[in-house]
Amino acid sequence: MTNSREFDVVVIGSGAGGGAAAWALAGGGASVLVLEAGPEYDPQRDYRLHLAAWENGGLPDRSQQKRPYTFGPLQDLEPRWKDLRSWNHIGGNMNPTDGRVGYQYSHVRGVGGTTLHYTGSAHRLHPQTMNMRTRFGVAADWPLSYAELDRITARPSV
Repeated sequence: MTNSREFDVVVIGSGAGGGAAAWALAGGGASVLVLEAGPEYDPQRDYRLHLAAWENGGLPDRSQQKRPYTFGPLQDLEPRWKDLRSWNHIGGNMNPTDGRVGYQYSHVRGVGGTTLHYTGSAHRLHPQTMNMRTRFGVAADWPLSYAELDRITARPSV
């Protein structure tokens, strides 16, 4: 398909970030194109809220293309960093082995992205992850400590 139309901004993905960015940019007068990997979902057909056990079914995967998740070689986990591993209060450690495990990120390919199916995953920073560059030579250090961030976010609004 050939389209000679030009856009000020191209947004990849229509999830929470992409959708909000596209909306704000378009509201500000920009010509925006949103590219999405999956189809549109029909709430009446796809959410099945009329069924008693609707929460158990999940959102159907209507993607035309099934692309597998792939991961590069994953290194061993050092025992001294065991306290940084992902866990939950119901099942304990998500990875009980001594090696890294590649998990498929639970998301929806479709218009709306992950906003279509919230899985209750809310990642929180660990205090020791604020200086990854200093400690491990990867990523970047935050410009403030966890305690400073906590102090800033805990401040009552005026």
